[in-house]
Amino acid sequence: MSTTPTQEMLMAAAAAGDLAKFQSLCQSSRQEISPVSAQELLSAASQASQLPVVEHILDHFPNLKIDDATVRAAAGAGSAPLFSKVLAKDGSAANRSFERFGTALTAACHRRQPIEFLRYLLEHGADPNLEPDSVAYPVALAAALYPNHQATVDLMLEHGARLEHSGALGLAARRGNEASLCYLLSKGAKPDTDARTIAGDHPLHEALFGGHTGAAEILLKNGSSMDVLNRNGKSIAEMTTLLQAKGEDRTEFTALLARFGGAQSR
Repeated sequence: MSTTPTQEMLMAAAAAGDLAKFQSLCQSSRQEISPVSAQELLSAASQASQLPVVEHILDHFPNLKIDDATVRAAAGAGSAPLFSKVLAKDGSAANRSFERFGTALTAACHRRQPIEFLRYLLEHGADPNLEPDSVAYPVALAAALYPNHQATVDLMLEHGARLEHSGALGLAARRGNEASLCYLLSKGAKPDTDARTIAGDHPLHEALFGGHTGAAEILLKNGSSMDVLNRNGKSIAEMTTLLQAKGEDRTEFTALLARFGGAQSR
């Protein structure tokens, strides 16, 4: 969007939720507001969770299409009333995929929006199993990012989220989130079938990368194989050596592997 003074004022009013000023500016400069400008105004208002401004834009630009930036912004804002306006305008919004950003559900999870908003998205058709491109699956984010991970994971599972090849154990292991690891395992997650099919790594590799020996021990005690390769074909031993060479201490990790390797050979 070009940065004329009027358009800058419109953006500021949209983000601030100053509906009276926004309406006045729109009335005086409506002919200057292009579809691209209106899209950017809608995205700014959505990101700031300014529902009255969003409603005004949609009312006064009835032919305006909902672009990806607006859907992501509305999902990230975590407001069901706001997202309902987006969804009413474009029913595909709940499951629209964004390159490198996933879906509305992943956007909401990344922003740690309340479980009530996640429930709203799921109840309005959001699919927790859609391939999220380069970001994590919603169930993985629910387990790794939420303090109340049990309730959030349960919500995802109740709406059909799959643990197999979700990378949920891997993300929890990389972050050293042992409580989430244990809960996912109790719900049926398996270390050897956790890695995502696209650019995924075994959770033991993730624990190694993060330097979390406790997480690795939990995985090994729950059936994790040791002879697993990462996405680049490197073994645990090879990656340990590489990390050590970079100055990252993995002495405890090496001792853990030796202990479990010895136990398996007996």
